[in-house]
Amino acid sequence: MDDILEPAVIMGDQAAGLIKAVDVLGAVPNSVLQFCNWHAVEAMRAKFNKAGYTTEELNGWVDGKVEVPGLADLSWAYIKSDTLELLEVNRATLVTALRPEERSYITDT
Repeated sequence: MDDILEPAVIMGDQAAGLIKAVDVLGAVPNSVLQFCNWHAVEAMRAKFNKAGYTTEELNGWVDGKVEVPGLADLSWAYIKSDTLELLEVNRATLVTALRPEERSYITDT
């Protein structure tokens, strides 16, 4: 079995067991754990929902003719950032839209 190569990337859904096996226990030390974008945004959405954000705050709304993005839209923009610079801008935009008590979820997680 020693001749079997480790995967370069392991795609996961933020399951605690997978995170522990890859990152904590080092079961596949030459692999990088990449979270699924959809699961990452769904985890953010669940966190914001549990924190008591309204449906409008989560999904956005239309103010006259202006579409106001919700936290889900801002989360997708953050997750789908194409460059490091855009990632930083989109993270800052999302964090600013959150209440102070939820901001650490994005910066720490």
